Amino acid sequence: MSDPWGIGRFVAGCIMIPFALVLLWKNEKKLVTYAKCMEKARADCTNANNKDLSEANNFKLVHTSGKSENKTELVDNEFGIVAENSYRLKRIVEMYQWRQEKITGKDGAPDRYTYSQQWCSSPIDSSNFNESGHENPGTNWPFQSVTVEAQHVTLGDYKLNASQVSRLGRHNTKKSEVSDDHVGNTADNMSNCGFSEFQVRGNYLVASTSDNSLVGEHVGQYRVCFEYDTCGTTTIIAQQMQDDEEVFTFRKWNPDKINVPMSESTDAEGDSALCSNPMCCYICMCVNCLFNTMFEEVVDHATDSQVTSEYYFDD
Repeated sequence: MSDPWGIGRFVAGCIMIPFALVLLWKNEKKLVTYAKCMEKARADCTNANNKDLSEANNFKLVHTSGKSENKTELVDNEFGIVAENSYRLKRIVEMYQWRQEKITGKDGAPDRYTYSQQWCSSPIDSSNFNESGHENPGTNWPFQSVTVEAQHVTLGDYKLNASQVSRLGRHNTKKSEVSDDHVGNTADNMSNCGFSEFQVRGNYLVASTSDNSLVGEHVGQYRVCFEYDTCGTTTIIAQQMQDDEEVFTFRKWNPDKINVPMSESTDAEGDSALCSNPMCCYICMCVNCLFNTMFEEVVDHATDSQVTSEYYFDD
């Protein structure tokens, strides 16, 4: 029996062989340069007291730990939900809907479709389903999921940058309580979109496009909950800088760009060496993108725990 994919597999193999060779070579080279970067970082790292900052540490790689803090309340204005001392406030909106999954047939067999009911975070258009009998509501959702990010989180006298804030608090998530007050704030929007009024059920506000007296999950049921990621114990290992307003903050520490101004990027640029073969250069570029993501030769560590610099560099 002939193999209709034989030629394709042969061509794919011819492509993958040089790719694998470049991958192996770049892997060894990247690990060596990354190890050298970490070795220099270990030697240069300075412990900093985040409540007694010194300009003498500007442009240096510093390690500091303590309690992060956000003194500005995070507010979901449409519902009136408030989170204090948090990195972010998340509104999570879902509807119970039909979902279609396509199973591609093998060896000439026809495709199959399966259907299941699930909580989904965005509307699913059932008019394109392969089979009828699995209809989802076609009404517009009155509310969508949204996240309110803190803009001024501090660690002692340091201000954390947006990248650091985005990596913190994921393990300190709590649910906000909801009440009838939040139901009243949304009644008009719900009615205008053809939904019943919300009801408080545990930590959820629950409504429906049909009968909201049904307790069990059903297609068209719509729910909203709120979560917030609280500030807490934090460790930062990064380059100390001062911004345009003379506020102490951080950025990526790059051993090749230690003294560049705050306005310039310290992102690692990767291997820029070129070769004479265009195909080889393209493969190298793809592999470089992969390894620059996995092993960026910079230090900008932010974690929700108290970690010593020795532990970080030994890990």
